[in-house]
Amino acid sequence: MGFRKANDKDLPAIMTIIQEAKESLRIAGVDQWQAGYPNEESIRGDIERGESWIFEENGEGVGTAMVSFAGEKSYDVIYDGEWLTLEKNYGVIHRIAVKNQWRQKGIAGKMLAEVERMCRERGVYDLRIDTHQDNVPMNTWLIKNRFFQCGTIVLSYSGEKRIAYEKELLKESDYQNFLQILKEELVPAMGCTEPIAIAYGAARARKILGKMPDKVLVEASGNIIKNVKSVVVPNTGGLKGIEAAAAAGIVAGNDELALEVISVVGENGRQEIRKFLDTVPIRVVPAEIGEIFDIWIHLTAGEDRVTLRIAKFHTNIVLIEKNGETLFRSGETGGESAGDTSDRGALSVRKILEFVETVDVEQLIPTVKRQIDTNLAIARTGIDKPYGANIGKVILKYDGQDVRCRAKAMAAAGSDARMSGCEMPVIIVSGSGNQGMTASLPVIVYAMELKVPEETMIRAVALSDLITVHLKTGIGRLSAYCGAVSAGCSSGAAIAWLHGEGYRGIAHTLVNSLAVVSGIVCDGAKPSCAAKIAAAVDAGILGYHMFLEGQQFRGGEGIVRKGVEATIENISRLGSEGMRETDKEIIRIMTCL
Repeated sequence: MGFRKANDKDLPAIMTIIQEAKESLRIAGVDQWQAGYPNEESIRGDIERGESWIFEENGEGVGTAMVSFAGEKSYDVIYDGEWLTLEKNYGVIHRIAVKNQWRQKGIAGKMLAEVERMCRERGVYDLRIDTHQDNVPMNTWLIKNRFFQCGTIVLSYSGEKRIAYEKELLKESDYQNFLQILKEELVPAMGCTEPIAIAYGAARARKILGKMPDKVLVEASGNIIKNVKSVVVPNTGGLKGIEAAAAAGIVAGNDELALEVISVVGENGRQEIRKFLDTVPIRVVPAEIGEIFDIWIHLTAGEDRVTLRIAKFHTNIVLIEKNGETLFRSGETGGESAGDTSDRGALSVRKILEFVETVDVEQLIPTVKRQIDTNLAIARTGIDKPYGANIGKVILKYDGQDVRCRAKAMAAAGSDARMSGCEMPVIIVSGSGNQGMTASLPVIVYAMELKVPEETMIRAVALSDLITVHLKTGIGRLSAYCGAVSAGCSSGAAIAWLHGEGYRGIAHTLVNSLAVVSGIVCDGAKPSCAAKIAAAVDAGILGYHMFLEGQQFRGGEGIVRKGVEATIENISRLGSEGMRETDKEIIRIMTCL
């Protein structure tokens, strides 16, 4: 059993496979391999060049392919499109076929996996192939295996036209990068992450001050004010706002727990928080100049003073000063991923799919399994207990109990609980617990409904997580663009994958759903986030169902452009640039300015 180089003794077995393939094409009415080619002479030439391969099962030749790394003259010119890369060092697959009785048993996929392994061993990360436009099974197989249809080529030896495909293979550095992204993104947090970031900064500042302050000043950017104003700070007995978050961190926070900084506050701690709020003046003012995500904590105790700044994301401390002396300063305030070691700019839907389907699942389990267990727990609590506007319960009561309704309800219920002070952690994505739950919970519900193996569920959730990060990278952590939209559309794409869809189905699901709900604005963290999450998940599932029916929103219709990456670019522009003034107006409305 296995894939090995063919020799002269294998010629009869290879020709039997080729002849069966020719006959199948003839019966299907496909004008490919019908004029004699490939014949014994061409196969013998492949063998002599060491380019002919045979796949054996129990000593029987059941599949064959020609694999070359010498280039292909027919690929020098491409029409009606372009190759994905200008790479001249690429692998080529020709004359791939499987014996009739062995079809639909994964033989072609096994041969492809071996070819990809050969490419990587040679430092080649570009693979090309072509086929006849009427060869529907082959075209379908190529797309399912993440080949991209690039255009049309003309065969140099016959003048016939063929559809040209290309696949970019992931490098080991890509795998490590994507794993690092998941490690950086999928971290636990208790409560809405913006007030928790304030609590974290306040706890660290109090530790550096070395005593309890008698005066507190918090400067916060508009987006921080927006996201903290209406959400309950957990473990405070129902308190809301920046003052409560700062007090909780100062009085009872443990900065070593990062975004779980106030997770261990007990009743005595809650009483001390309220006492601090009653006795110590806490002043909150808008940050005049700075980042979209910007928090300045100033603590004063007599003659001692500490200033601490967090910028760009929730735990990114960039400045610590005490009594006029700079204890720490970082220049890392100019990039979205400041402090991270991964490259989110390397993400694309195609690469994410390749990663999720080929990575060793054991490398996903530590981060993704924790996300599944943690987020499922808070969602179930949100269903069982009264939190917020109880959107999850409302959906189940009035919309029904089918899998689509349950997927929306569970995601909404997690937010019901989290926005209203539930003292349970969540695993976040893109700095947001709501996005972490929206990216994972609908996918978990569908995976359970379909009774897929746990490995498949883990891969599906990782797919949704990474697409969410990809969509949010160009928008930024905080924006007037509702982040739940990115996560809801991504969960729809992962649900499509759970149903067996490949790149094409995932890409169409994303474009369809993004076209529907990208106008939803973020007006801060609060109970209504749960309803927005439900709408986003519903759009994600609708986008998939549209694809199943052959329906789509096309390039040029509104913000949609041809191609999923082009549409994502438009969404990034809308969220980061187009909604800038919208964001300011929302903040003015919310703060009555």
